[in-house]
Amino acid sequence: MPNSLFSATSISATGMSAERQRMELVAHNIANARTTHSTDDQPYRRKHLVFGTASDAEGQMAGVKILGVGTDSSDYQRVYMQGHPDADADGFVTMPNVSVPGEM
Repeated sequence: MPNSLFSATSISATGMSAERQRMELVAHNIANARTTHSTDDQPYRRKHLVFGTASDAEGQMAGVKILGVGTDSSDYQRVYMQGHPDADADGFVTMPNVSVPGEM
């Protein structure tokens, strides 16, 4: 019994750790929701974590692990903001594909 209790606690801890990292990435997305230039001179692209199952040596579920960081390939938003330094000839600015209400 103590072994199964420790195992359940350990699995819960990996889930909490993964969720903390997801929340950090959500905060990063929200902070960049209006960033029109990133390192590649493109608007910021929303990022998300890819989760997987961690297994122990016997092949039993041992918790949650993060497989990597994915990039959302959905379309950028075009917003009319005439006078903005990044506006095109028609007055539209290409904005990141981050939806702040969606992140919350």
